[in-house]
Order: sequence, then structure tokens, then C-alpha cells
Amino acid sequence: MRLFFILILFIFNNFLQSQSINLNETQIIDYLRNQQLLGNFDDKVSFSIRPIKVDKKINELINLYSEPKKKEIYFRFLPINFNIEYSSHHPYNRNNGSMIPARGYQQLVSLGGFLKFGPLEIQIKTENIFAENKIYDGFWEGHYPIIISRRLNKWNRIDTPEMFGQTKFKKTYLGQSSIKLNFKNISFGYSNENIWWGPSIRNSIMMSNHAKGFEHITLNSNKPNKNRIF
Repeated sequence: MRLFFILILFIFNNFLQSQSINLNETQIIDYLRNQQLLGNFDDKVSFSIRPIKVDKKINELINLYSEPKKKEIYFRFLPINFNIEYSSHHPYNRNNGSMIPARGYQQLVSLGGFLKFGPLEIQIKTENIFAENKIYDGFWEGHYPIIISRRLNKWNRIDTPEMFGQTKFKKTYLGQSSIKLNFKNISFGYSNENIWWGPSIRNSIMMSNHAKGFEHITLNSNKPNKNRIF
């Protein structure tokens, strides 16, 4: 399903452009990783900190994203992300962002636009989540009291609900939205984007897209910078 929509995005490349590769677009990240291993992509680009801002080197490999034209003001529609999952027995949730642990069909639809005015960049890319959220066998109530007590004690210390409500789940989030000011290679602003800090592909160690993005202040570089340490 994801490959189908990626093909559509390539076909409509002339008007679907973006300024970064967000964490919902794992297939593009995997492609760039492979190209880096093959020696076709700059080895100075690290995948340990994401989202990755698109530059000319990335655009040489993929035409799905491109650097904006040199204009003071311009607007672009962002690519549509459509991710789906189906769990037939028990929920499984891993690196799927705003999706919830739920049994049955679930989808994430994300769309929006990008506006640039001089050094100011505004990206609105909301995420709409729908999940059937079907009932499944959870924690058995027939356990010994000591087991139930330990279980409840754990629930009081961490947010681990067995089900997100008793009905179908529908929610719209800010998703991969942000507002930033750019100065040379430095970017500062306010964001709700999923971020990734760590060298791993699945378990990032620090930050990841195992849960939905949260509002935060961001200060980062837009591309690799040479310094005396690295």
C-alpha cells in the first residue's frame, strides 16, 4: 500500500514538494541508507538526528522532494502520507507515530502545506488517525490478588492502557507541523514534529516516533557542519 502511494507522489512530483523528510516516510529514509552504503550518497549525512532537511545532494537521488525556488515568498503543497496497519488478534505498536495500539484496521492520513517568507518557514502537516479499536482479550481478571495488585501498581506508574476507549478511535493532531526561523545553516523555532535521536533503526535510545509528536522548541542545523571536533 505504501509503495502504491509513493508511485503516485512521483507521478505528481511537479506540485507535491516538501522541505524535509519526516518520520512517517520511512521508505525514503531506507532508500537513502542503502544509497549511502552503496557509495552513491554523501557519507557525512547522519540518520541519527531526524527529520532530515532536503538539500541538493538528496535531490540528486530522489525527485520527490526538491529545494524551493529562490523567491522571497512561496507556497508548496506537501506530499500526502497514507499509512495503514491491520492487527487481527492483539495490537502491536512500534515506530508508527500517532497511531495507537489497537486491534483491527487503522490508518494515518497526513497532508498540508509549506509557506516560506524570507527566513521564516511555516509548515502545517496535520495527522488524522482512525482505528477500529476492536475488543480483544486483555489482562485476565482471575489472577491471584497479589498478581492483580502488582499489575495495578504498575499501571499507576506508567501510561499503559490496554485499550484507548471502548469505541472506534478518531483523532486529529498537529502532526509534523512547525514554524521556524533560518539563519545560514541554523534553524530555530517551535515544532510538533516527531524527532529521532540515536544511531539505531528501530530503538533510537533517546527520542523516536514510537509515540505521536509533542510540542517543543527546536534549535538545529539544516545540514552537516564542519567543526574541530568531528
